[in-house]
Amino acid sequence: MTRTPWIAAAALALTLSGCASVAAQRARTRYLEAELDKVRYPQPAEEIWGDVRRLLMQREFPLADEEDPREGIQGMVVNLFTPARPTEIDKAGRRKLDTGWRKDQTRVHAEAAPGEGGVQVRLTRLVEDQTEHGHGKPYRDVDLELELARLLAPQEAARIEAGIPKPR
Repeated sequence: MTRTPWIAAAALALTLSGCASVAAQRARTRYLEAELDKVRYPQPAEEIWGDVRRLLMQREFPLADEEDPREGIQGMVVNLFTPARPTEIDKAGRRKLDTGWRKDQTRVHAEAAPGEGGVQVRLTRLVEDQTEHGHGKPYRDVDLELELARLLAPQEAARIEAGIPKPR
């Protein structure tokens, strides 16, 4: 009988520490989203797009045939069954592509938009959800975007990283 209050207190402490961890992660994500929204790369869009593709390949996201010099997704039949799509460039110069599924059941939708002040890049991660006959909720991959910033704008990335909220 005397153990019940201790067990309840321990369960409450675990729950509260879990909530604090989730809150810290949310604060970190919100901060990174806001700071990465401000980042504009001054390099030409073609150069940046090459770096985006290389980063995705380094992280083992398969690109469509035309874009992946390693192996790509081969053959017409295979291409019908993969979400990987080669780069599309619209009239405004915006670039986008979709990768194929990685072994961890994730893929990326990448977009680069030239504009005033430079090129802005967004990387959205999609997770395959086996239980819902489709895909989980897509989310902005701020960690992958920060990794790209480290490559293209190291000083800006360092400034952003220095301001990441510390867990309490």
